Amino acid sequence: MQRLVYRVSEAVREEVGAERMYVFTFGSNEGNSHTHWHVVPLPPGVPYEDQQDAWTSWSKGVLEIPQDEMASLAARIGRRIRDEA
Repeated sequence: MQRLVYRVSEAVREEVGAERMYVFTFGSNEGNSHTHWHVVPLPPGVPYEDQQDAWTSWSKGVLEIPQDEMASLAARIGRRIRDEA
């Protein structure tokens, strides 16, 4: 599973030109056992004080991207993942 998460992370990094990637793992055994990953790109030029956990802030960590651009980005990332397989 970690290999797939790495491939997704690399595909996102290459597609959006991220300076670095953060991969967060969350899960629980309570209720419905599950694990999920957040793959978070850091754009170039972000000041150090706005890095690390700033992605969790609604005022600093959320980009408003139009639906059509998101669909295009998802398709390009998907192609990169398939091409690496």
